[in-house]
Amino acid sequence: MTGRYAIRSGTHSVPFGGGLDGLTRWEVTITELLSGVGYATGHFGKWHLGSTQGRFPSDKGFDEWYGIPRTTDEAFWPSDHSVKAAGVPFMHFIEGRKG
Repeated sequence: MTGRYAIRSGTHSVPFGGGLDGLTRWEVTITELLSGVGYATGHFGKWHLGSTQGRFPSDKGFDEWYGIPRTTDEAFWPSDHSVKAAGVPFMHFIEGRKG
């Protein structure tokens, strides 16, 4: 998304929720550049580059998106005992539009 090594953009490990995760807010993505010159952009599926306000795909240059902000495990097995025991909040499918 940025053309840089992940560790230089703040995405050096798998996030487990509850804190800041994903791309840093100052990082510029290729989609932000393309959207800025008139391209229509969309993201569909697992994002895994930020699951808090300001770090969703619509904040990183995508006109629209539909998917889950973290891992597919949360969508497939929300009632699993180990998921509940971990205390990580369950993330549902989310959709958004820029602006």
